[in-house]
Amino acid sequence: MKVKYKIILGACFMSTGAAFAQNANDALRYSMQSFGTTARSMSMGGAFGALGADFSSLSSNPAGIAVYRRSEFTFSPVLQFNNANSTYLGSASTNSNANLGVGNIGFVLAFPREKKVSGWKGTSFGFGYNRINSFSNRFSFEGTNTKNSINDYFADLSNGISQNSLANEDQYQFDAGLAFNSYLINPVTNSASVDQYQGTMYNSNLLQKGLITRSGSQGEIDIAFAANYNDKVFLGATLGIPYLRYTTNEVYEEYALQNTLKDSISGKTFKNSKYTQKVSTQGNGINLKLGVIYKPVDMVRLGLAIHTPSFYELNDQYSSTVYANFQEGYLESKSPDGKFSYQLTTPFKAIASVGLVFLSQGIISVDYEYINYSAAHLDTRDSYNFSSENTDIANRFSSASNLKIGGEYRYQIFAFRAGAVLQSSPYDGSLSYKDGNLSALSYTGGIGIKGDNFFVDFGYAFTKTSGNYTPYTLYNGDQPTAAITSKANRFMMTFGVKF
Repeated sequence: MKVKYKIILGACFMSTGAAFAQNANDALRYSMQSFGTTARSMSMGGAFGALGADFSSLSSNPAGIAVYRRSEFTFSPVLQFNNANSTYLGSASTNSNANLGVGNIGFVLAFPREKKVSGWKGTSFGFGYNRINSFSNRFSFEGTNTKNSINDYFADLSNGISQNSLANEDQYQFDAGLAFNSYLINPVTNSASVDQYQGTMYNSNLLQKGLITRSGSQGEIDIAFAANYNDKVFLGATLGIPYLRYTTNEVYEEYALQNTLKDSISGKTFKNSKYTQKVSTQGNGINLKLGVIYKPVDMVRLGLAIHTPSFYELNDQYSSTVYANFQEGYLESKSPDGKFSYQLTTPFKAIASVGLVFLSQGIISVDYEYINYSAAHLDTRDSYNFSSENTDIANRFSSASNLKIGGEYRYQIFAFRAGAVLQSSPYDGSLSYKDGNLSALSYTGGIGIKGDNFFVDFGYAFTKTSGNYTPYTLYNGDQPTAAITSKANRFMMTFGVKF
């Protein structure tokens, strides 16, 4: 059964919903990607579209593996620390978490034809895993609300629905029905045609708290093939098999600051309540990446890559619980276990790149990415129509750009690297950082050590982004909103063996 969202939020990595369903925020979350799957590429801001000879090429410009002259195996563990600061109803909160994962693991087999004077001078084959996104994040908020309650939201959802339906039918047992069974909303009018409800009445202000915890990642199994023509033109293709695992646990609480007046309908005196939502999403997909690198002269590299949309088959599992505590006792209502399967098509992406190579000592590289987030599309094979969600995607999102700049200086066996990344907002597409619009600004750096048959790279990336979180939106338009600023510190090491 499809249960529709009734909450609209302003940030995909901070999104929520009072019911569990698929909406524009889900489409955006799985369409956005991080940068740098190896320590070298991350420390140069992911600007590798025109350079190649790095395993990250499989997920960016597959023509890059044609640059290899020797076969290679790489493995990259990554450690990320997240810190989130929030402001909600004038009050500030902070929270943090850490995540350990794998940036990449895989190999490239190079088959150069050293004796070939002209023509096709070699081929390469690559296979492995690249992590293209991390969902790990945790933030909290709290503040005193003098105007409304989430119970007003539950009452909005319930108006026009019979008491018997609210109490018993599964489709209401993820939000409004749980609130009704826990006496957080109560009927005020009950006739043959109209059922009206109101939230439990309080005589004091409410302390509202929230804790949202995300986990999971988005990775891709890549199978790539590339060829080198005359050391001038490098062509490549990657068959990508992306998969994702995403879990969110959202806890929202309200506390009465005074307990002196009973609700006039239920006769109960409210103390506090807790609304918990859990969603787990798993799925797999397929995509294709095509790329070319052209070297007009030894110093200059020009790259171009296109990524087809990824076509995902996704499965959601979800549940929720309402706990209500009154002076007269407490009540707890739990939802059934919900399941839903659906499809997601992410947007097409294009990448244009230029690199300058200064003999064997230095590199400067720039990548420009274009992606139209409004082209994401949800679908399902059952009777539900995603027309409203897809219209919301088309109206809320726009085309966006990502600009990546990186440099490297080599001295003997050492390499020193730095870079910067500016990811524009998926809402307005402006290529500048602004608080609250999900644009992101990153600074990167690292060092590498290269031997005859091995190398070790260390990379660091600092990323700042911000958005808004709204726990509920009333039908009259009122919505308390938390402004969230998230900072991520990512550390990666790549160990490689050449053979």
